Parts: sequence; C-alpha cells; structure tokens
Amino acid sequence: MVPNGWEASSLGECATFRSGGTPSKQRPEFWGGDVPWVSAKDLKTHLICTAIDRLTEVGARGAKMAQPDHILMLVRGMTLLKDVPIGFVTKPVAFNQDLKALVANENVNPLFLSYLLVEKKRVMMGLVNTANHGTGRLDTNLLKALPIDIPPLPEQRKIADILSTWDRAIETSEALLATARTQKRALMQSLLTGKRRFPEFEEQEWKIGGLDLLAEIHMGQSPAGSTYNSDGIGSPLLNGPTEFTDRHPVARQWTTKPTKMCKDGDVLVCVRGSSTGRMNVADGAYCIGRGIAAVRKRNGLTDTVYLQQLLHSLVELVLSRAAGSTFPNIDKKSLNALQVHIPTYEAQKRIGLVLADADDEIDSYVGDIKNLHAEKKALMQQLLTGKRRVNVDA
Repeated sequence: MVPNGWEASSLGECATFRSGGTPSKQRPEFWGGDVPWVSAKDLKTHLICTAIDRLTEVGARGAKMAQPDHILMLVRGMTLLKDVPIGFVTKPVAFNQDLKALVANENVNPLFLSYLLVEKKRVMMGLVNTANHGTGRLDTNLLKALPIDIPPLPEQRKIADILSTWDRAIETSEALLATARTQKRALMQSLLTGKRRFPEFEEQEWKIGGLDLLAEIHMGQSPAGSTYNSDGIGSPLLNGPTEFTDRHPVARQWTTKPTKMCKDGDVLVCVRGSSTGRMNVADGAYCIGRGIAAVRKRNGLTDTVYLQQLLHSLVELVLSRAAGSTFPNIDKKSLNALQVHIPTYEAQKRIGLVLADADDEIDSYVGDIKNLHAEKKALMQQLLTGKRRVNVDA
C-alpha cells in the first residue's frame, strides 16, 4: 500500500542511468594522479568523495565522471552475489564500467533516492542474474522497472536531512577510529622496539633474539578420518581463519578424536594458505588444525598481553618468511627464528597494559560505529516506507 500522500513510481521514472569506463591500463600517464576513480572496492561507505585508484588530469579527460548528487551503484561483479553496494557522490569522481551513475530527476531529491535504494537492497538482490562465468549482474531494464514510492519533495528533503545526520556521525566516528589505529601503530613501533621506554625501566637492558626465547610454538594437526561433526560432540576444532571472530575464535566443527590443542590466552596464527599471518587470541582450549599455530607464553618469562601485542606487530614479518607464492605457508622453525626485542617481565607488563588500553579505545569506536549503523538502519526502515512520517514544517 502506498503511504498517504506518496506516489507510486519506478526507478526509471525517477532517474537516468549513465555508464562508467576504464581508461587504458597500458597508458601509465593516465594513472597515479589526483582524480578519484571509483570501483566496487570503494563503495564501502555511503558518502563517496575518494577512491583507492586515481587518475591524472590527462586520464580523467577520457574517463566517465560522476558529479556531486549522483548515485553510484554496482551492477556487475562477484560482490553482487552478497550485496548491492550503493554510494552518494559528494565530490567529482571517475567511475568504472561495473558501476552505473544514477542522476535524479528534478522532482526527486538525490540524497533521499540514494537512501531509498539502500532500503531496497533486498529487493534488488532478487534481480541479480549470474553471467556465464559466475559473475553477478543487475540488468538496467530490471532496475528501471523497480517499483518505488516517492513522498512529496519537502518530505524527501526532510528525510534525507535526518538520515544524513547519522552519516555524518558515522564519518566522525570512523575518522576517530582511523586516528586511534594510527596512534596504536605508532605506539607499537616505539614501545615494542625499546625506542620509547618508561622512566622506571629506562636503564634496564633489553635482549634481542628469536621468538622461541619468549614463547613455545605448537603447530596444529588435523585429525585423520571422518572425525568432524557439527553437533557439538567431542572437542571444539579450529581449522582456519573463517572461525576467527573479532578477537576470539568461534568453533564450528568438533572432533571425537584427540589432536593438538591450544590453551586460553594462546595467540593463534594462520600458517597456511591465503590467510597466512592472520592472528587471533584463544579464549579457551580448542583442537587446532594443521593450518594454525598456537604461540604460548613461557611462564615467568613472558607476559601474556605483551606477547599478544608483539605478535600482532609481526604480521608483515611473518608474511615475509612464508614460503610458496601460490599457497604460502610458514613452518615452526621460521616462526621461532623471528627476531624480537625482549624487555624484562615487569616492563612487558607495563607495555602490554598501555597497548591494551589503546585496543579498548579502538573497540569503543568500533562499537559506536556499529550502534550508529544499527540506529540508522532502523530509522531508514521507518522513514523510507512511510511507517513513520516527518514534520516538514519543523
């Protein structure tokens, strides 16, 4: 049912569609400049003003451009099998051929339309076809026929203003999160190498040696035979990074036969495949498969939190030691040989606490962003369906 005062329409009646393109990758003079060139990987936020890839002024002359108030939508790619990314352009950007730029008609507020399309994602997912090579595709004619209900223009503007307040709050929190992460990296680089020391430990001597001086490494081993089940019978089994949730793992398989185990507080490191180097902290005892190594503190010599922070600072070094180009892997000997700085136990504890506090600040911003997204989503469901009306005179 169309809300009172709203008009039943279609996307094609509300906007025109424009195609994108890619300047030749064989022309280096086209790339590496200051003009953002948006592709699917850039549609992770609603407001679009920048991109990972950039064109020069020369490259941009032959590119397809989207202007402020245009809406960018992914219409081709594997991402469409799980999402329909949509972004609202706030600064001029070029865009590639996998995207469409929608230009709202005069009687449609473009920001409102962008939010309405986000609300329609589930419906659009049902329009996605799979091309011959398995890539998702959204047919333009099907998109133009998408039914949408449009309120009067003053109500559109009011709804867009309300929802944009949430976007600005999300942007602010994301900027604070980025700053906190940058500061944490700087702290790690200075504290974990001894370049910056606390006054009470300044005169203490640090050692430099292999990781084996600080920790024991236990390589995982997958059980043989048909020992896996999903019924929660036996011992929880971790086989890879897909079971790493936030800072702690969540087992999705169990085994009825014993295998190698990790302990609460062990740092779990992926040592095989494309996720080599990814890390997590065990929150209990698990069986660990052959793609995981459990790095365990040496009692009396190593502080648990310090070890966790130190290993997270070594991700790039772990990757550099991995063998194999198509299927990287790293063995126990290579992990043990990783060179680390080793302060006294008391200094480790102090450093670990400081870095853990930085993590808490980061987690706080992450939580704020999740809450803002949830609040915005709930509000969109109300405002963009007419279930909740706004006072345009306020």
